[in-house]
Amino acid sequence: MRLPHLLLLFALLFACAESRCHAAKAGSTNPPATSKRADATSSVVFLLHGLGKGPLDMTPMEMTLRHHGWEVVNWRYNSTQKTIDELATDLASALVPYADRLVDFVGHSMGGIVVRTYLQRYHPTNAGRLVMIGSPNHGATIAGMLGDLMAYRLMLGPAGQQLRRDSRFLSELGPPTCEFGIIAGGRGDGVGILKLLPGDNDGIVEVESTRLPGAADFVLVPFMHAALPMMPLVVRETEYFLRTGEFAHDARRAAEAARVPKVRRALPLEP
Repeated sequence: MRLPHLLLLFALLFACAESRCHAAKAGSTNPPATSKRADATSSVVFLLHGLGKGPLDMTPMEMTLRHHGWEVVNWRYNSTQKTIDELATDLASALVPYADRLVDFVGHSMGGIVVRTYLQRYHPTNAGRLVMIGSPNHGATIAGMLGDLMAYRLMLGPAGQQLRRDSRFLSELGPPTCEFGIIAGGRGDGVGILKLLPGDNDGIVEVESTRLPGAADFVLVPFMHAALPMMPLVVRETEYFLRTGEFAHDARRAAEAARVPKVRRALPLEP
């Protein structure tokens, strides 16, 4: 069994278990949803996979969100044959049946860029919240390193060229016009998973490239780029943000708890 399939199997097995555990705690520990929505699941959530990928990558996310009561559209789009502008137009068409609904978005990697483009080009009035997971908002260094190779061009198409660090397309793209949060993958050590890339990174996208001004919240998780949308922690943080407008920061809280020294009871000395 190939590694991506093993990762997906792992995520499918654990995502539901994690979500059930989180749901049991939600009633007492989660802050109330903001007044933007009548209830926690009043919107429809569109999931967008990354470049060269497919809806299967977003299946753990879809399963968990549905478990929590969300209506979900795991949108399939032709990521390698069109420009990002063209993909944003396709997204606008797919959203026509939901014109009278509040729509939230979750985009992995280039999926988040497609949503940003859609928001800027079409100015929808029904956009709710957006979670971008490992999205190269300022381009990816590795796209510049490989972008001139024929194999890269054939496999990833015109959108792959738009994700370079020197991309004029990205430099002219404004921040999301809705409430948004960012999840980035990295080690938190300033070095990252792939040392060929500058700074902390998830093996494909640098942490600094994911950041955008105006984000409601940001969270760093210790996972590689391709695995990000499948990991139970990422799924849980995403669902929490869609409901509350902020991340739960479970990874940070777990790390902080681990650093607290354990107090051991001293045993009385025998006479």
